[in-house]
Amino acid sequence: MSIITGDIADSPPVAQGTGTASPLASSSFTPTDGTLIIVLAAAGWSGATQANITVSDTGSHTWSNPVIAKGTSSNGGTVGIFYTYIAKSSGAIVVNTAFSGFASGSGGRFADIILLWGAASDQTGAAVASKISTTGLDGTFSITTTKRNSWVFGVSDDATNGATWTPNANTGQDSQFNNTTDNVTSAAWFGNFYTGTPGATTFGGTWAANGASNHTTQQCAFEVLPALDLPIRPVIVAKSLVRSHRY
Repeated sequence: MSIITGDIADSPPVAQGTGTASPLASSSFTPTDGTLIIVLAAAGWSGATQANITVSDTGSHTWSNPVIAKGTSSNGGTVGIFYTYIAKSSGAIVVNTAFSGFASGSGGRFADIILLWGAASDQTGAAVASKISTTGLDGTFSITTTKRNSWVFGVSDDATNGATWTPNANTGQDSQFNNTTDNVTSAAWFGNFYTGTPGATTFGGTWAANGASNHTTQQCAFEVLPALDLPIRPVIVAKSLVRSHRY
């Protein structure tokens, strides 16, 4: 059974400005030995040039970015997933999610941080998938899992008109930010079951019409591999939501 033990922080500082604005920062927290830290990040934007996203932390750990989906048209956005493995805790850290490269316009940024215990230290070979759409309301897509007892995490973004996102039957919603003022919705999500027999499964969700016929959406997903290929499961030990901010 996965166990969500609570938020690390609920009052991170607000990022200011546009373009190369200051990163969204988590509060300080101390990961335990053997912790996989995942960041699900999104930036919705009304300009034609979409954001670059990077993740770092004050402990100078190495972050991997297995998948990213970047819009290619006006009113697009960028979503990406990042992770690092803490084999031996060296104390408290702050995780910073930075956004840069915007064209003129407006939008919102989003970062959800999740800590896992029981995940593999080496995620090489984990499945990834992404989908970019400039029309329609279907934000679901298929990812082919590779290991028993793996779990799928994902992030979705609609930069068209701030529509509400609803997960499909295979997907559980972790958090969602709907910024109707700046026409951005971002959602962090996860597969709501552990992989029994690896194979293709459709994850994601559907965007509400909200008065618009065309949406520009981005979504991506990452399979988290378990530490052992046995009947054990990764366990969520804590998570921290850094809410999106309008600017």
